[in-house]
Parts: sequence; structure tokens; C-alpha cells
Amino acid sequence: MSRVTSMMVTRNVLGANQANLNRVASLQHQLATGKRLAQLSDDPISGRRAMTFRVQYNEMDRYLANIDKTLAFQQASESAVTGMVDIAEEAKALALKATNGSEDAASRSAMARTMDGLLQRMVDLGNATHDGRYIFAGTAVFDKPFDLTADGNGVLYQGDQDDFQVSISKGNRATVNLNGAKVFQQDHDVFKALIDVRNAMAANDPEAVEEHLAALDGVHAHLGDTLGALGSSIRRVELTQQQIEAQKVNLSELISKEEDVDLAETISRLQMAETTLEAGLNAGARVLRPTLLDYI
Repeated sequence: MSRVTSMMVTRNVLGANQANLNRVASLQHQLATGKRLAQLSDDPISGRRAMTFRVQYNEMDRYLANIDKTLAFQQASESAVTGMVDIAEEAKALALKATNGSEDAASRSAMARTMDGLLQRMVDLGNATHDGRYIFAGTAVFDKPFDLTADGNGVLYQGDQDDFQVSISKGNRATVNLNGAKVFQQDHDVFKALIDVRNAMAANDPEAVEEHLAALDGVHAHLGDTLGALGSSIRRVELTQQQIEAQKVNLSELISKEEDVDLAETISRLQMAETTLEAGLNAGARVLRPTLLDYI
């Protein structure tokens, strides 16, 4: 049988009390912070799961940031195209008026000047910006996309042919803005239609104006289709936004489940630990009380 010395007893009592004190301090810290995990070693399994959920949560934040920018650009594009549709309607009404046989050269000349103003407004909308970037320049967002030629009979596109896209969820990309070639000149030359009608008005040629009405109708329908496509794209991005926000809520709950304390359970454990510590301190006081004088 090994000999138990007073030094061993003292060391064991102090060690046990120190362990109990550490346990009380840890539980108090958990209650104060509301977190069960202060470091990964507190619970490696839960810690790893929480880290995985946090990585996913941060990824959701990046997607939402992309979505916010995408929606802002798309809504700016929608506003610009809405203005273009209004211009196309004004141009059609003006052109129909110019075909009226009761109009004379002076009135058609005035209409031509009005049509030229509509052309300028259309070019301005083609050069619309959002957050310092051109909406209809494709990926060349810092290059002004449209310039009216010096003679006023043409509009040059200086952007690129690419649509600017970003990731809005895993494996899912959305077009942030459009390239002007596709909107203005690919299927229907929006500017040419306005220029042709303006020139016919200036030449006091109602028959030529009437010949260009079909082009104006095509422009109006094309811009309407573009507006509808933008609305559908905006709705799709908004639905993705809602889904990601719901996923973030779920991830927050999963992170909380792994990291946060159960208050009732932790309070109960703290009370037990405090009772154990108090008992240990009382036992220690009895063990450590004897001195050399007690043996004299």
C-alpha cells in the first residue's frame, strides 16, 4: 500500500478545487457571452459544423451583395427602356400626324424638329448611367456607348457585344446590364427608324413618312419586348433573393444550435458546479487546517 502524505492530499485538493473553479468560470463565460464555443477545442465536432455553416452564410452574403447591384442596374435599365417606349409612342403619333394631307411643308418641318428632339432623347437614354457606369455599354461600362454623327444621320455604338453577368447563387448567373447593340441596333435599328421619319418630314414627303411607319411599329414592339424581358429577369432575381434570405435564416438557426448555449441547462450546470466548488473549498479548509502546532 502506497503511503499518502499530507503533501499529496493538499495537492489533490488544490487540483480538484482549481478544476472546479475553471468549470465555474467557463460556465459563467458561456452565460455572459451566450456562446457555448469559445474555441474549436471546446467541441471539435460542433465547431467544425459551425464553421461549415458560417462559410455558407458568408457565401450567401456575397450573393446578396451581387443581387443588390444587379437589381439596381436592372431597375435603372427598366426605367430607361420605359422612357424609350414612351418616345416610340410619341414618334408614331407624330409620324401619323405628318401623313395627314392637311399638313403643309412648314408644319412638317416643325414636326421634323420635334422628331429630332425625340432622337436626341433616345440617344441620351442610350447613354444612361447608374452608379457611374453606362447601362447599355455591355461590359465596357465606363465607355460612352452612343454618339450621334456630326451630320445627325447616324448613331455610332462604342460599347461591346457582351452582356455583363454576375453570380447570384450557386451555378446561377444573371445579366446585370445590356449591350446597346442588342437593344438599339441588332433586330430593329431604333435610331435609324427615327432618323428616316425625321428626314422624310423635313423633306415634306408624307408618302415616305408613311413607308417608315412599319419600322416605327417594329421599334415600339421591340422595346416593349425588351421591357417585358427585363421585368421577367428582375422578378427572377428577386425570387432568388428571397430564397437566399430564407437560406440565411436557416443557416443562422443551425449556427445558433451549434454555438449558442442552452440557458436553462447552463444555469443548472453552473449551480451544480458552484455547489461542487463550495464543497471542495470546505473540504480543503478542513484538510489544510492542521499546522505543526497541532502536532505539538
